[in-house]
Amino acid sequence: MKKRYVVSSLMMGLAMGLGSVTASAEQTNAFAGRQVFDTYCFVCHGMDGKGKGPLANQLPKEPSNLADNSKMMNRTDKQLTQIVEGSVDHGLIRGKMPKWNLALSPTQIQSVVAYIRVLHNPSIKVPGNPENGQKIYDSYCVACHGANGKGDGSMARVLDVKPADHTDIKKMAQLSNSDLEKAIKKGTDKMMPAWDKILSDDEVNDVLGYIRLLSH
Repeated sequence: MKKRYVVSSLMMGLAMGLGSVTASAEQTNAFAGRQVFDTYCFVCHGMDGKGKGPLANQLPKEPSNLADNSKMMNRTDKQLTQIVEGSVDHGLIRGKMPKWNLALSPTQIQSVVAYIRVLHNPSIKVPGNPENGQKIYDSYCVACHGANGKGDGSMARVLDVKPADHTDIKKMAQLSNSDLEKAIKKGTDKMMPAWDKILSDDEVNDVLGYIRLLSH
């Protein structure tokens, strides 16, 4: 009875606070999903997704390890979406959890699924502090790359070369973190300015982390 009460109380508390992320999670990408995850899902699954959140020991069953690539790679995006929203048995992976379609929008749920894909994929390295990276990106990068990173900023209308689309999964996957770091710091011959005299190494790392999440 006590554990049921814990889960029910958790759901009520989370539902009451959802307004704080609704506006910021309209994008369907891993960065928006990280914001939702770090606000609500980490309580059970932990910040790293390994199922060791602060509430994990009080639950009837251990939360799923979302960073386990060998297990998570066998789940389709559709399956993960249905599990999170509660339209199929949550026991499909491990145990039970709240039906999030009662509290999260479809866009937010899709974003969380995108972030889960980052958590369990060992080939995706997200450096720095992406949240700080977003602030820097909004200050310096949106004029060319656009508010959503699609390369459609106001400067794109007057430039001879289209700015990079940081949401293009295929193209971004071809670039290593070192490639992106070099492009940010030293610029490119395609009208990308060098930022190493303006941004610190930590700030470049933060922007890189943000960009990585935009493309998933």
